[in-house]
Amino acid sequence: MIRNHFLTSDGLFLDNLGNIEENKANEQFFYDKKTLKILADIAEKFEYTCLLCAPTLGDELIRRGRKVRILDIDMRFAPLRGFRYFDIKKPLSFGEKYDLIVCDPPFTGVRIKQLFNAITKLSCNNPSQNILISWERQYLKKKFMKIFSYFNLRLTGFCLTYRQGFIPFPDELMKKYGEEVIVELYSNFPALN
Repeated sequence: MIRNHFLTSDGLFLDNLGNIEENKANEQFFYDKKTLKILADIAEKFEYTCLLCAPTLGDELIRRGRKVRILDIDMRFAPLRGFRYFDIKKPLSFGEKYDLIVCDPPFTGVRIKQLFNAITKLSCNNPSQNILISWERQYLKKKFMKIFSYFNLRLTGFCLTYRQGFIPFPDELMKKYGEEVIVELYSNFPALN
């Protein structure tokens, strides 16, 4: 459960959106306080950050006075300043240049190639685009690294943690990969320095 004061496009804080629950059907899981702080500390060093599937990080950056583009399928976050509806499976380019793209994607609901296509469009096909992206340690990691080699991603050594402590994968994946799901952060710049 998350309680936020939303800053709308006209600069007014809203406190009447109430509690927003994670939408597990869309593989939506909110960061714990430690992960949220670390990611926000990294992102606030950049002028204009695009947040794909990370609306609570967008909310935190707005609170810190940063310019953000929040892209998500979850319209409950539409009141956030900088929000736009975005479907990873049918990505659109907005013709905007971002200093950083942060993505915490669904791992099973979207194919890796679809995710790559979305980030490539958002980056305006720039292989030097600064990117922070999370991926599960075991689930199709080699395929993920091969497809995203265009952006020269590397492990940061940081594992993301979420409010509920874990991400429940579908039963067939749990049997294959085990109970513990570890989400690692990748970047193509020295993110944790």
